[in-house]
Amino acid sequence: MELQGVANDLLATFISRYNQIDGYWALGKFQSFLSDGAHGSIIIDLIATDRITSAYEKFPETNRYYSGAMVRIAESKGIPVDWIVAGSIEVRSLSKYELHCRAQLTADNGRKFASEALVQANKHSPAEFRSASDITGPSNQRGQ
Repeated sequence: MELQGVANDLLATFISRYNQIDGYWALGKFQSFLSDGAHGSIIIDLIATDRITSAYEKFPETNRYYSGAMVRIAESKGIPVDWIVAGSIEVRSLSKYELHCRAQLTADNGRKFASEALVQANKHSPAEFRSASDITGPSNQRGQ
């Protein structure tokens, strides 16, 4: 049950407005990436962070940050990281305004723990949205 809390907290940070890339809300960037129709989903592998996928090539900082976030969240709850043998965050566009986000962790005993959310997110448009980096400081993907 402890890993359910890790999955919940991981997803909460992922869908947060503080999840930014280059000063813009990351989910808007993901919506733009998915809106071209060439990609069905973005899958961020939290364990094999060096595995090259289309998501890793386009969003390497997201891959690295959330792999580290999973470790930090687990450790903050007193959970040994080696209990987690697989982990991912998947983002799918349901419409041009809605994303389905899912964080899933697999324990060393085979049990799976997932947290899901539907998020309203317009695709990123630099013409419409101003960068928040000069207002709120660095994005959460740059620090530890």
